[in-house]
Amino acid sequence: MINNTTYDYIVFGTTIPGIIFAVKKSLAGYSVLLTNMFGFPGGSITEQLNCYQNVDETQLQGLAQEIYRSIAPENFERTIVNPESVKFVLQQTVENSSVHLYFHVTPKKIVMNGDGIFEVSLLAKEGNTAVTGKKIVDASEDFYGAVLLNRKRIIQERCVNLFISRPLNDKFLPFGKIAKTVKLSDGRYWISLRLNSQDELFAENETHDLLNTFREILEDSHSRIQVLPLGAQTIYGLERGDNFKNTFSTIDDILGSSMKPSDQFQRGSVLESALNKF
Repeated sequence: MINNTTYDYIVFGTTIPGIIFAVKKSLAGYSVLLTNMFGFPGGSITEQLNCYQNVDETQLQGLAQEIYRSIAPENFERTIVNPESVKFVLQQTVENSSVHLYFHVTPKKIVMNGDGIFEVSLLAKEGNTAVTGKKIVDASEDFYGAVLLNRKRIIQERCVNLFISRPLNDKFLPFGKIAKTVKLSDGRYWISLRLNSQDELFAENETHDLLNTFREILEDSHSRIQVLPLGAQTIYGLERGDNFKNTFSTIDDILGSSMKPSDQFQRGSVLESALNKF
């Protein structure tokens, strides 16, 4: 739910770094609106089952450490986090703060008015709406806010992540599209399959074809696809930009570098010591 407030910060994307930024800024006394396209938090971990996360708990600090310790008992393995636990803990984290959370909204246009305030047009379930803010942070993993402000993004990789039931053998492992596998303690596997398409229009078709092929391969191992994501995961790189550099930033801009999709907790932890940069 939003109001007529001109927020100090509007944050796009309920990723782990996005939530940490929003909550920490609200604790510092700033008004913060946090928006997300879907009806639950977590970014690619929950939306695309990007569950493989490199986590060294001894290197985590602050809120990132608290979040990880809360979900750790429910993780499938040390490196495979439980996406449902991530949803629950992140939702609680935001609800226990003064951050205003707005789900099921997509930014469609961003302009700066004559007073140096951003006006953001949003497409919501109830129709079009608008919010205003002094600063915007794009914490999304597809940089949709940056794209609206004419920064160019580049596809680095596409994949589809999934869980399969416990196989009777490992005949499926030589399949050439497998980018990564992790065997879980109960015998199931978390698997990431590599996509080739660089075209948004053909990625969905390729995903369907790839999954159909993989289903057939799994039959020889007496296994099946057990859990699928909402869609394929696209990993982007983003060009640097100086437009609105004092009022618009991505998480990568704040950190001064980009990190792998498997480093969400690490990114959130490092971010805590860089919050004063924006």
